[in-house]
Amino acid sequence: MTITMEVNDDEAASLLARFAERGVTTVSGDTTAANGSDTDANGVVWDARYHASTRNTNQDGSWKALRGMDDATKAAAATYEASFANPAPAPTEPEPEPETESDETIPVFLQKPAAPVPALPTMPVAAPVAAPVSFEELSAGFQTVIEKIGTPALMEKLGAIYEAAGVDSAGTSLTTNETQRAQVLAALKAL
Repeated sequence: MTITMEVNDDEAASLLARFAERGVTTVSGDTTAANGSDTDANGVVWDARYHASTRNTNQDGSWKALRGMDDATKAAAATYEASFANPAPAPTEPEPEPETESDETIPVFLQKPAAPVPALPTMPVAAPVAAPVSFEELSAGFQTVIEKIGTPALMEKLGAIYEAAGVDSAGTSLTTNETQRAQVLAALKAL
């Protein structure tokens, strides 16, 4: 909460004197406890949700509570203040490992086998993509094979070549399927 007042120098001096009587001082426009700290005698940090805006302390040195808190806020304030009474334990150094015999002094046949290292998964290898083959190139391939081995020898092997490439028995799919044309041409060149 911020209160802005327009006062003259005498009124300001009087107001500051009253604050001093109540144990509050002004530091850079913020009020702090009379001890100049944002913590009370119990080490609790002042919090505007739970403590009086005057930052005054009780006789035991604890912060004065904010007035008008509901039960839930009071419970939250108690939890907040208790967190300073029971700080989290400081991290401790881990216990040193008990000394054991080194593997060098244990006979090899008694040593525990090292844990197997899992194999890295293999990446699937993509099938090589054949370059598109035009129908004219396939026709030229047939002509070359016929000149090389003859038509009767080609006809004996053509059924197996078509089947391996997925070509229908009449060979009509070769007019539209570039992949099949590439596979058939590769098989023809291998003859």
